[in-house]
Amino acid sequence: MLFRSISRRFPLVQGSKIRMIDDYSVSGVNDSCTINTKLDLHAVDTFIAAVRAYFDGMRSQDRDMSLTAKTYDLKSAYRQVPVREDHLKFGYFCIYNHETDEVELYRSRTLPFGATHSVFNFLRLARMIHHIACRGAYLLTTNFYDDFSLASNNCLRESSKNCMELIFLFTGWEFATDGKKATTFAEICCALGVAFNLSMSDRGILEIKNTEARVAGLVKQIQSVLELGTLSRSDT
Repeated sequence: MLFRSISRRFPLVQGSKIRMIDDYSVSGVNDSCTINTKLDLHAVDTFIAAVRAYFDGMRSQDRDMSLTAKTYDLKSAYRQVPVREDHLKFGYFCIYNHETDEVELYRSRTLPFGATHSVFNFLRLARMIHHIACRGAYLLTTNFYDDFSLASNNCLRESSKNCMELIFLFTGWEFATDGKKATTFAEICCALGVAFNLSMSDRGILEIKNTEARVAGLVKQIQSVLELGTLSRSDT
């Protein structure tokens, strides 16, 4: 039973980061999972709709509409969720140790990155945080996987920040507190590959444009296509 449940782990390069993938398709674990429900992800349009609803509500009461925003990133999000004790027997994976020239076996005690149910179960937990923040603390926030965007007017910025971070604390989640993923409230907030410009929010205007990194990536991709003279399926 043990060896039929062993999966393999391999590295996946994503930009400057190397992510370890637990491939549970080779062991048959993924094939044994069926998910009939679907959770809608909060994309760019969701944040836009939330901000517009805020503008409409404040305008109807003739109140200040100005906003600033910041983001939160859950640290190693999947690794914060433990595997059920009776499911640990399915969590074995193997990896090749190039220093010893041997294959080593390990057991994952947290959600594996590469198992079908990991995504769905994590999204349910992330949506729980969002629900508490919106319904319990009345925060203006949206969630995309392990990223949360939080908007607030100037008077309530500190209160909104404290409420959001207390929700993470009380529910047991760790979030980035240093580095580039630890942001502060600003008129321009980058998330989901775009920059939300709230500098004109006092007039009920939210400007959205691609981030400089995305623009640079698109320009590089276009130049590569022009040089090669062909357009692959992945480039379309």
